[in-house]
Amino acid sequence: MRDGRDDPYSNRIAAQTFWRMYRRYVVPEMPEGGVDIFACNKAFRDSLLKLEERHSSLVAQVFWLGYRRKEVSYQRRARQHGKSAWTFRKKVNYLMDSIFAFTDLPIRLVLRVGVIGAVLSLIFGSLVALGRLTGFITIPGYAPTIIAITLFGSLNLLGLGIVGSYAWRTYENTKQRPLAVALRVEAFEGLNHEQL
Repeated sequence: MRDGRDDPYSNRIAAQTFWRMYRRYVVPEMPEGGVDIFACNKAFRDSLLKLEERHSSLVAQVFWLGYRRKEVSYQRRARQHGKSAWTFRKKVNYLMDSIFAFTDLPIRLVLRVGVIGAVLSLIFGSLVALGRLTGFITIPGYAPTIIAITLFGSLNLLGLGIVGSYAWRTYENTKQRPLAVALRVEAFEGLNHEQL
């Protein structure tokens, strides 16, 4: 776990933002400074290698497996030579891979915006219709156009959110992550399969 970093101010702010979003939307157990490197035992390595996923986050997989962890704190020193290959674009791609592989947050946001938009468009449509009936709105075709745009736009988002929820469940099943990960398997001598 990183306690601090001797980077320029702009890099520190970008890193803090990245890891804050990572903790909030992907892995809540993530240390505040993020993770650069980890060591593991053979059992953990074997469990990790069983997760045959592409476009995923290795760090999120490490935390998802849920083995016991011990953090080692350190202060990151300033780079003496060369330039980091960890560019802003790569960080954004990594964050997006992590979000899309470990949370359905974007789909839930679309669904919520669709529901809220549908309710607001019905209220707004009622006000526009009332304005048309009372003569406050006199432009021909304005009321039905506005009602159609707001209502069908929000219903479109709502439909995308519903379809996305089903697609997410299908996607979750295709990843074939185990339902449980055994921390340790014990063998008892002298007992056969039937006696257990």
